[in-house]
Amino acid sequence: MTRVLALYYSQTGQLRRALDSFLSGLEGQDGFELHVEALQSLPAYPFPWGLGQFLDVFPESVLGHAPAIETPGFDPDAKYDLIVLAYTVWYLAPSLPIQGFLASPHARVLRDTPVVTLCACRNMWHTASLRMKRDLERLGARQTDNVVVTDGGPTWATFVTTPRWMFTGRSDAFSVFPPAGVTAETIEDLARFGDALVERKDDLQRAEPLFKGLGAVEVEQRFVVPELVGRATFAVWAPLLRLLGPPGAALRKPGLFFFALYLIFTILVLLPISILVRLVLYPILRTPIASYVERLRWPSGERDRSLPSSSSS
Repeated sequence: MTRVLALYYSQTGQLRRALDSFLSGLEGQDGFELHVEALQSLPAYPFPWGLGQFLDVFPESVLGHAPAIETPGFDPDAKYDLIVLAYTVWYLAPSLPIQGFLASPHARVLRDTPVVTLCACRNMWHTASLRMKRDLERLGARQTDNVVVTDGGPTWATFVTTPRWMFTGRSDAFSVFPPAGVTAETIEDLARFGDALVERKDDLQRAEPLFKGLGAVEVEQRFVVPELVGRATFAVWAPLLRLLGPPGAALRKPGLFFFALYLIFTILVLLPISILVRLVLYPILRTPIASYVERLRWPSGERDRSLPSSSSS
């Protein structure tokens, strides 16, 4: 019997839909025992967000000041053949409830166990992915695969559709804007990874990634430099805001106001400049960027174009 534990935290329901699709190939399969569990922080975070609440989680997300979580329903000393850990991205970091789990005693369930991570987010996932890899290594887990899906809408559109979703709960298309979030087709396509797990269940304890060549990770290089800029500036802002007090502190509110202005400035000015810098300095940056991209692709890598796609199989 192959025992699989799937853990996730989802505010909007998108990540749960992605996880359900990912695991659909395992449902009803002989030889598989599947346990799926939602993780929850204490206290719970709201959805839709209020603007102040959304800004107020920034310092803790970046600095790794994880919240407590509700006691999960699984035995942390139980042995699983595979753990699927699904997460979203908050401020270039895994969401705080996921960080809370990784900091909790229940995270010892990960030790000496193959782990597949599943990330669904807008577009900038690189820093969160590298951080997740370090945390899993620290906890003694073996990350055997890393699957990432992102919002397929144009970048200019997601600057509007994503905040609208976060602050109103509405993700539908309107005017010239497409629906917010990962497309239904992309989520449906995740089922092929569950099918691969069924086919390759005897390989779980091997060092080779289960999803090698299946396009588990597609790196958009145009986001590399803008995210590195964001990571560097977030590392300055987060400790400064933390010095103003814990979440909800009165002194922190004016600091968060100026941080919000900085975010607007970044979107309108710094991101376009960073894209231009990458184009101008590409001959110099090409080698380090290529090395960085390989780290992001690990362990599964991108799609082997010699393999048939799920739509043609």
